[in-house]
Amino acid sequence: MLRALPGGPQSRRGHDRPQAYCDSRGDHTAVREDRSLKSAAVRTHRPARCRHAKGETAARPADRALHAALVGIGEKGDSNDNRGDEVRQASGDLRKGGGCMTFAYFFGCVIPSRYPGIEYAVRYVTGKEGLNLDVMDIPEFSCCPVPGIFYSTDRDTWLALAARNLCLAQREKAEIMTVCNGCFGSLLKATEYLAEPKRLGQANKILSKIGMKYTGIPEKVEGSSRKIFRPVSVRHFVDVVHTDQSMKLLAEKIKRPLGKLRVAVHYGCHYLRPTEWTAIDDPNDPVKVDDIVKAVGAESIDYEDKLACCGAGGGVRSHVVELANALTEDKFKNISNENADVIVTPCPFCLLQFDNAQKTFTKRGIPVIHVAQLMAIALGADISKLGFELHNISCNPLLAKIGVMTK
Repeated sequence: MLRALPGGPQSRRGHDRPQAYCDSRGDHTAVREDRSLKSAAVRTHRPARCRHAKGETAARPADRALHAALVGIGEKGDSNDNRGDEVRQASGDLRKGGGCMTFAYFFGCVIPSRYPGIEYAVRYVTGKEGLNLDVMDIPEFSCCPVPGIFYSTDRDTWLALAARNLCLAQREKAEIMTVCNGCFGSLLKATEYLAEPKRLGQANKILSKIGMKYTGIPEKVEGSSRKIFRPVSVRHFVDVVHTDQSMKLLAEKIKRPLGKLRVAVHYGCHYLRPTEWTAIDDPNDPVKVDDIVKAVGAESIDYEDKLACCGAGGGVRSHVVELANALTEDKFKNISNENADVIVTPCPFCLLQFDNAQKTFTKRGIPVIHVAQLMAIALGADISKLGFELHNISCNPLLAKIGVMTK
């Protein structure tokens, strides 16, 4: 039976979003009456999500295929010294990364293969033309791996592959900056799993076959010779750029004010869902992408079921594309009703779903772009390098409205 993306552990969610069951057509029905729906000053509608099946899928032991995959994408040498098998967690917000000053780009799979213009946009926004952040490349990064497949079916494989990526960032003492909601959710959850000694030991046993070991990033304790090891910090691009200093700098560097645009923000499930320890935004009333939209001079519009899934998550697009497209159509109608000029999302997979699904139910689609592309436009980036010609839904109406049409 198909279910929508899980809403996370109920005891830790800490917000008032109602739960709903899905009927066989995927429609949201039978909202539970034991949780009240509070009204917000602006947003009066909340999306309903389906209940998550209880219990976890049992992870099967990593086999020779996993070992072969790890060796195939591994590197020579040990990325760590002998610091012990446990990650000693320091108190405080894990997103601070234990004093790391450098970020490492993590573009995932969808961006390089489908939307390379997003990569250009992110590099432009974080470069000297934009926010001038300290960001590096780690070429050995692989798939995160994708949470909707690996995490749901084989936890050992998922954790080993994710831990390998974390080891690469650990080697560079860098914070991972993801540009994809799924990559963010997968890698962040992996850091929490690896804080458990048993799971850490299992992952390191596999990683030892390619000369790697996850310990976390060492940090000296003030007034002591002892070291503690912080988990590798995993950040979302939106979270990285949404600081008081960066938002002020963004506003100061705007070269193309986007005041004419009506923007419908789509956050995406893996951005919204808090993990056991971390939430990067209010999952019931997120604001960060809306704030970025306003910072570049555009209008962020409200619309019904703003926080609903795009339709593709949880493997739905891969297995029942008709259902995924039907869910997208529901959300498209709500956005269209508010006369939006563009849909802006921080997730390339959500972008992929909106970009493809619209072709199945409308002849007048709404352009869909990544939030980094929106920022790059405003900062004066070369429009021809933002990859809009690769989008299925033409972005020409959007570009024409802001006066930057290319030949």
